[in-house]
Amino acid sequence: MRIPEELFRNRFEQEYNAETGRDLIPEGADFGTYFKKCLEEASHGNAKMALFAATEYGARRDNPENLRAFRDWILKSICLGSSYARVFCLREYLREAVESGNMGSAEAYAREALLLYRDHGYIMAAETALRGLLALGDEEALARAEELLEDALKTTGAAELLLVFAQGTLDYDDGPEKISERADLLIRAADLGIREAIRLLSVYYRVHVRDLAPRVKDLIACIKRHQEEDDAGARKTLALIYSAGTFRTNPVYDFRKARLTLAEIKEPDEETERIMEMCGGRDAF
Repeated sequence: MRIPEELFRNRFEQEYNAETGRDLIPEGADFGTYFKKCLEEASHGNAKMALFAATEYGARRDNPENLRAFRDWILKSICLGSSYARVFCLREYLREAVESGNMGSAEAYAREALLLYRDHGYIMAAETALRGLLALGDEEALARAEELLEDALKTTGAAELLLVFAQGTLDYDDGPEKISERADLLIRAADLGIREAIRLLSVYYRVHVRDLAPRVKDLIACIKRHQEEDDAGARKTLALIYSAGTFRTNPVYDFRKARLTLAEIKEPDEETERIMEMCGGRDAF
């Protein structure tokens, strides 16, 4: 794949804030008062404010009333002409389709999202189309996803799409060259400041340890480059790499080194202890 030299972090967030009206919130404003004003403007036909209301209720849709309000406002925003609200709906429908195993619907939603990306250049539309295509799990869909990724990176510069693609291809077992190429995408994302990419490196390694064994030093070097940003997270990730596979498949296989790496975490949490147990437990020292 041809990946542009210049990519940027936070492009996704910038688009989201602009399209949902979040970047219009005055600095120091009382949010409750501002939200009431937004609801009033939305009621009078402001599509962006209707979408803003939907996102607020959507963030708290753990009860039926908020879920109903989320759906009402997002549908109102669509009726008022918001194309971005349509992407929101497709994103939700796609997630439900994939979770329920309805791949026919997932393909249809991916196709619709791709059309919205072509028409408007939305990063979220490209993300939704990528997730849908990769969920299909076949070679043709993967080829289409690769083409879309190249185009979307060139058009939007959104580094977050590297992570989306890597997440969606985690279970693809199509040989060392392709798997190594995706590991490079994660290294690139990590070097651009996307912290989730660092943890995903260890997941990739554990899933594809045989194919990525020749690249393990590159993965470790990437994690250590960013260790100062999140020491505990980096140590957990390193421990997961040291404990992956077996001594035959993993050139850095070393449970003791994994335990020593975890032991340096100053404030160990439940995840730290869970990984420690996977590596033999603290009693093994």
